[in-house]
Amino acid sequence: MTSTAHAELSDACYASGHELFPRIAWSRPDFRRECLNRWAGQPVEDLDSRLALGRGRAEEYLVLACLTSQPGAIETFDSEYVVALKPRVRRICPHPDAIDDVLQIVREKVLSPPAPSLLLYENRGHLGAWLTIIAVRTALDVTRRQPRLHQGQHAELDEKLMTLATSPESQYLGQELRAAFRQALREAVQRLPPKQRFALKMQLIGGWSIDQIGRALSTHRATAARWLVSAREQLEQDVRAALVARLGVDESEMSCLLGQMHSQLDVRFSQLFRTIEQSSLGVVG
Repeated sequence: MTSTAHAELSDACYASGHELFPRIAWSRPDFRRECLNRWAGQPVEDLDSRLALGRGRAEEYLVLACLTSQPGAIETFDSEYVVALKPRVRRICPHPDAIDDVLQIVREKVLSPPAPSLLLYENRGHLGAWLTIIAVRTALDVTRRQPRLHQGQHAELDEKLMTLATSPESQYLGQELRAAFRQALREAVQRLPPKQRFALKMQLIGGWSIDQIGRALSTHRATAARWLVSAREQLEQDVRAALVARLGVDESEMSCLLGQMHSQLDVRFSQLFRTIEQSSLGVVG
């Protein structure tokens, strides 16, 4: 039964991928065989849930096509994803030659044997966001290495990095990563104990002081303050872990994008708190 279920999921991925990426020439039986090898030992329920996110099924088709060098795969990957990174890279490396260098390095990192990073990519429907993280990190590295940069230009670059690292809502990260961030935050908020959730919500959205929160929760202000600190730390930890898992990046790459969340935590979380339904935030029970 498991083999049948895996085969059915493979066929669904093939149909989605063939429709979205028609330039790739690949037979259904060959694709199914590669899927079964790649998915060996993974419960089909987990695979189905993961690949149902975003364009996960179609992107599984593209990823496997690239890894097995199917005709049209690299060209499709380049035109649909790598070239799309150019506007974001340009904001960090405005010189055309530097932009081309960054995109070429990204191609080599992701696709070149013997150990292409695409091989380690855990597809959760966020291929564009995953590539954006690699491209931004690469662009920053390339720009820092340019010898013509003067001290003032280095300072400007550092400012760009800080802006990027502390603003998940910025245009560098794109819609996919913003959606992933919101979902991770929503789930992290729901896991907070009710009183911590209430305290943080009222401070960020209601503008309540620690004294007001303490009175509302019938507790000492020091206890309320500890709840707020604990809630922030737990949200930071949970959101970062969720994004690392969902986007298939390591901790250092995620740190480059999100930085240490403390600096703009109130602004960031208060904005996203407002997008979450009151029912999902919960109240003191």
